[in-house]
This record gives sequence, C-alpha cells and structure tokens, in this order.
Amino acid sequence: MRVPSQKSGQEPVVETMLPLINIVFLMLIFFMVVGRIQPKEQAAIVLPKSSIEAEFHGDLASLSISRDFEIYYLGQIFAASEFMNVVEAEKQNILRTSGTFTIRADEKTDAGKLFALLIKLKALGIENQDLITIQGG
Repeated sequence: MRVPSQKSGQEPVVETMLPLINIVFLMLIFFMVVGRIQPKEQAAIVLPKSSIEAEFHGDLASLSISRDFEIYYLGQIFAASEFMNVVEAEKQNILRTSGTFTIRADEKTDAGKLFALLIKLKALGIENQDLITIQGG
C-alpha cells in the first residue's frame, strides 16, 4: 500500500463555472425576450380592434378611397361632398342591410381627410365603420 505524498502547496479543487455561467446567460436572454421596458402610459386609452376575419358587407355598405381621395362607391367615382349626399339618400338601406360600413383606403390617402369622412358618416348615423387595412410586415 502506498501512502500518497503530501505536497506542500496542494492545489484547491477547481469546479468548473461554465454551467453556472451558461444558466445565467440563458436567464438573461429569456428575460430580455419576454420582458418589456416601457414607460407607463399617461392616458388610459382603448386601442382599436384588429381582425383577420373582416366581413365584406356588399356594395351598398362599402367604398374604396384612392390616394387622391377619389371615392369609389356603387361603381361610380365621387368627390367627398357628392358622396355624402348619396350616402344620406341611401342611409336607410345601408342601415337595414348591414349596419356596418366597410371602407378600404389606399395607404397614401390623407389621414386628415379620411378622419373627417369617418366623422361625417358617424354624424349621419352610420356609427359602425370597418376600416380595412393589411397587416404590416
């Protein structure tokens, strides 16, 4: 039987720190992906709902707006004032058929004019309006 010789400067047992470092970095990456660093909202607002299953309500309750703000409705092109007169005349039929007005606007359409049109439609009594957009990438 051999007796191990004692060294004067025994080396301490080295435990690898690599697994611990891996776990710490995995936790760091996890919390960076999951967590959000944002300031708290100052005003309580309700964001609009977005739906992939948007319904198309037919020609009577839908319109398209070009980038030059030409309104395509019932197969004709209207200026905003002419369009409002037509909608006022057709209001009862629109409300009877669907109750919801579907609007498709070009991405370059002036947002101020579009918003003004939505307000005018609401003033006429057409309160349910679907603004069709595409999902951004």
